[in-house]
Amino acid sequence: MIAAAERVERAGGASAGLTVWRRLAASANSADLRGEAIVRGLRCAVKMRDLGALQELTKLWETVDQGVWDGLFEVCKELWRVGMPIVATGLALAEVRRLRTARALYTYARALDSAGDPRAAQAFEEVVPRAEAEGAKDIERAARLRLVAWLARSPETLARAIEEAKKVSPNEVSAADRLVLARVLLRSPSRFVRAGALGLLDDVVSNEDARTWHVAALTLAASHADRALEGLSSLELDRLNALLGRAPIVKLAGRAREALAVSQSASRAPDDASMERVLDAAANVDPAFAPLYRRAQDIASGRFEAQLEIRDDDRLSDPWPALLDVVAAMRDRRAGAGHAFGKRAPDAAAAHRLRQLAELVERGGSVPVQTWTVAQAALGDENADVRAVAGRLFAAMLGERNGRERRIGPPPHGWSPVAQALSACGMESLATTARRCASAAKETGAEDALSLALTRSGWELAQAGDRSRAIARLREARSIALASHPPGAKTEAAAPKTPASAKTPVSSPSS
Repeated sequence: MIAAAERVERAGGASAGLTVWRRLAASANSADLRGEAIVRGLRCAVKMRDLGALQELTKLWETVDQGVWDGLFEVCKELWRVGMPIVATGLALAEVRRLRTARALYTYARALDSAGDPRAAQAFEEVVPRAEAEGAKDIERAARLRLVAWLARSPETLARAIEEAKKVSPNEVSAADRLVLARVLLRSPSRFVRAGALGLLDDVVSNEDARTWHVAALTLAASHADRALEGLSSLELDRLNALLGRAPIVKLAGRAREALAVSQSASRAPDDASMERVLDAAANVDPAFAPLYRRAQDIASGRFEAQLEIRDDDRLSDPWPALLDVVAAMRDRRAGAGHAFGKRAPDAAAAHRLRQLAELVERGGSVPVQTWTVAQAALGDENADVRAVAGRLFAAMLGERNGRERRIGPPPHGWSPVAQALSACGMESLATTARRCASAAKETGAEDALSLALTRSGWELAQAGDRSRAIARLREARSIALASHPPGAKTEAAAPKTPASAKTPVSSPSS
């Protein structure tokens, strides 16, 4: 029967083949025959872009109660290639329901991943233990890498992403996968882990066979240096200098090592005379450095007044001038220099530049870590518009818009001051996100602050009658408190308890 159907397909093409395979799939008594007919029919349906046939055969696939067909996974890949991710996801899910193997679970997770579906993280999490049980090392490693990438997108799960990344052996993955690991590990609070991540990038740029990834590795290392600045440990500086001096990327790196040295000197200059020497060195390395440094120094000393016109249609690409504009505008408004930005008042100029910075981050652009400091200062501004746009910028930088991964380093003075500033402005959701980041970075007192904030939020939800969310918040708060202060430990802090006023709406069925 298979041979006869094949002859029909060869003679009549995909359309005739689809007809005969569908009939055979519907009438076949054995699982082997039905499975083969469905896979062949799916291939023809993909060629014909026949959505109805694809849905019918996908539903029928769940009735094949035994056997493994490599061809089905090839059909899923082909569906992704031709732009039918939803159909591919449905077919992969049918395979999971039919036979819950590591490969089936991974195929389903990859389908969700390709479609950008946030359920992919949980799906990959299910793959890892199944692959471990089956001894499918390649699937386990691939699933863990994708799990790491998904977990790193959220401050709440960043710590888990870092721990999962540590479980992957760098020697067993490709250069592209090393970049994935390094991108996550560079966000670790441990300087040793960050130095290890730079070592991964060093391995990539030192490998002549990985030339395709040299630019990406160099860019990632340079971005880390820009974000961390004075926060770079001596170990990280050593790794960066070694990486930037590797023979395969000498031309690509240009004068990056000198630029790194200048940046470090600028961040540590003890006085004006030292800064002047740094500025001279910066001008020698890159003429674009000196004007930015000098303008920042002039603004800080009160000598500078910006005389520029900011147009509404400006699309920001370089964040540095915009940051200096915001600082100058807020300073000039306080000094009463309303003429500083041409026709635009300083308040409006500051709000406009902050909005442009927020839009840049929302588009996936990168901004320097000094943006945290400027935005935090804007939160304390007297003008409501400036404060509101600063909140939008914080939302973008904290990764709460469009589900984008954050492309900015941690605040120079830590996450806790950011959380306090946001909380003081009534932006509790953003403040909680910042507290989670502080906890992940293991800042002193961060876990207690997060636990207390979650407890307070749980009480408020309970009093508002939102039972399920209140329970979730209070449970999370208690879990954090118990983790930071285990039972029996000598400490005055204790796990948060639900107050009497909140007990009824949280636990009573009548609520």
